[in-house]
Amino acid sequence: MVPPDAFRRQVLNHRKDLWQIQDSVEYAQEIISKEQDIGPGQCTRLVNSIRSAENPLREFYALLDTPEQLPLAARSHRHPLLIILDNATGLLHDLINSISTLHEVYRTSSYQEADFSRQQILDQLDAFIQRKDDIVDNIDSLLLQANAYK
Repeated sequence: MVPPDAFRRQVLNHRKDLWQIQDSVEYAQEIISKEQDIGPGQCTRLVNSIRSAENPLREFYALLDTPEQLPLAARSHRHPLLIILDNATGLLHDLINSISTLHEVYRTSSYQEADFSRQQILDQLDAFIQRKDDIVDNIDSLLLQANAYK
């Protein structure tokens, strides 16, 4: 079992990772909202940036998904966070797929279809930021609950 103080540090480190992930997502939002024609190189860079967010989310999920390793006080409060982390990971996969094909959409589709695809990606990015905010709120709640039982 992870000692409560070590668990708290790990969770706070994952919380910090979320802010770095948000930087990648905001960069993608900026590029996709401003650029009228996104090339394959830009799509690849955006995908790589967003893909780098997957590992910290998976690691955090893995930490919470092993209840026998968690402090007793955290075990019963981890479930909402696991659901949100799973949802956020799914959103990342969808984003990666959408961005990966965006340059092809620009090449082969009408302006309206390309603009529609771009707007869908921006909506997905907004949804991910909302999930990130939900994760942070649930981290705060988890830490508060875990500390209440110290």
